[in-house]
Amino acid sequence: MTESVARNQEGQPIGFENLEFISIFDHWLLPSEDNLLDSVKPSEWKKFWALNELLFEKYQVFVSYSDSEILEEVTSKEFVKGKWHSDESEGAYPMIIKIPELNCVYEEHHDYTNLFWYSDGESLEVFLELVTSVGLFHFNQEQGFKNRNNAQSVV
Repeated sequence: MTESVARNQEGQPIGFENLEFISIFDHWLLPSEDNLLDSVKPSEWKKFWALNELLFEKYQVFVSYSDSEILEEVTSKEFVKGKWHSDESEGAYPMIIKIPELNCVYEEHHDYTNLFWYSDGESLEVFLELVTSVGLFHFNQEQGFKNRNNAQSVV
């Protein structure tokens, strides 16, 4: 069984107009905080793995490991865990997860911040419960830039 995720010219998944950032950091990093990216411990980035495992336990998920619009149903979190990462690396492939039940797309991104695309507040609420349960943080674009601008003006 497959699903698809078409994208507009900006790369946003079509049909998912809202975006939330999922991160190991509790705020949008300032340029002066770039050094934090180099000091991330495995115990911190493995929180993303814990979130993925929860998603596989609770929902029917469709996965792609590339920029392909076609995602395949994956029923074994062990398969994804083995293909997506090993103990030596943070992530071997960029992963896109579509969860039809929540009408959302969750994407691996860079700088320890992933993207959660959704279309309604109910999906966001359910997803964020999982995010916080594994110790990750979230913020939206408006909050992130607001926090960043406020912090820069203080410095």
